[in-house]
Amino acid sequence: MTGIYDKNGDEIYPDPVGSSKTLAYSLLYVYPFEVLGGSVASSISQSYGELCFGVSSSREKCSRGMGDIYSDLFFWSRNLTPESDPFGVTIGAGLGAVIPVGKYNVDEGKKGVPQRGGNIWDIVPNAAVTLSTKGVLGGDVTDISARLYYNHYLKNDATDYASGDLVHLSFAVSELYGKWRLGVAFDTFYQIEDDGSPDPRVAADISGSDGKRRYGFSSGPLVQKTFMLANRPWSVKAKVMLGQKAENNITINSTVLVLSTKI
Repeated sequence: MTGIYDKNGDEIYPDPVGSSKTLAYSLLYVYPFEVLGGSVASSISQSYGELCFGVSSSREKCSRGMGDIYSDLFFWSRNLTPESDPFGVTIGAGLGAVIPVGKYNVDEGKKGVPQRGGNIWDIVPNAAVTLSTKGVLGGDVTDISARLYYNHYLKNDATDYASGDLVHLSFAVSELYGKWRLGVAFDTFYQIEDDGSPDPRVAADISGSDGKRRYGFSSGPLVQKTFMLANRPWSVKAKVMLGQKAENNITINSTVLVLSTKI
């Protein structure tokens, strides 16, 4: 964590501390049939790790455990160009959900201990598009891709706290050079509804912080390499995201390493 920011985007603590170390798995299954000329898939992802947070080093607290599950209940995608054409447009749409199975303790949360689980169901309709063109930076292909999520949060039944819905956009531009992909990724979200609580003291704090509406923006480089190993296709991807702006939220710098294969 690099900063904690108020409703105006001003930093409010001089020396905040916080970090997360996470190991995660994801499985994606593509169904053996097509719908409206496109493929349909489902996925599941879960993580285990340590999460630490504090407004100063003397007040840092940590927790360890399983995180919530994210699942693309279904995701449909279709290439709108002929298979013989290496360039064109691919579109997709689906319905995801965050399933609150992660470690959560309401009493620890009230004491400022960060929780690996949120104890909140999150229903996530989303849509995606990828535009592929002839390489403009000396590569084989230039890809411009975006995925837009709408996060609809249900109430936390342990605290009666209701988080406002938000929209979340992930965007990337990359160039393919043979088996290497180089690019830059962007990520931003904006909360479009106020938070809510039946507790008058909590409600007053929410009102004084412009409804606790969160905003964040981060960006950074990515690199990916594909290769064959034991007659199986593999991919390794590294991405560094640098938190740059926030309101009613924190900024973080993150490094993500992803290894994937087809089974």
